[in-house]
Amino acid sequence: MMHVANTSVRFKPFETIFAQGDSCTGVMYIQTGRVTLTATSRQGRAALVSTLTAGAFFGEGALAGQRRRRATAQTMIGSRIGLVTTSEMRRRLHEESAFADVFRSHMLARNARLEADLVDQLVDQLLERLAPMLLGGDVR
Repeated sequence: MMHVANTSVRFKPFETIFAQGDSCTGVMYIQTGRVTLTATSRQGRAALVSTLTAGAFFGEGALAGQRRRRATAQTMIGSRIGLVTTSEMRRRLHEESAFADVFRSHMLARNARLEADLVDQLVDQLLERLAPMLLGGDVR
């Protein structure tokens, strides 16, 4: 296992690591445990964004200049989370090519999963709306 974080924190089950709207202070790495990312729309609708397991990074919006968290991260089970400040993460990505490769692979795989989930969700919604029309029922 690659050494990722200088600081790690233990969290109990269902403990909030950060909340949507909190300041972005760095990137997290799941050393052990499981984390859910959820987001709430302006209309108050909550949605599960992702479920992450050991070895996953999250909170990487800090690297893209996000000032506020766009989701809430909460443990599902007891977890140990590594914390890396934004400046330290940027330094390591710049200076450590093996670390940068691991992070890049993680981000590409996660992006592909999110994209596939989004397509599935959109197709399901479209089929849900089209089914009544195709079956001759009412359209709402």
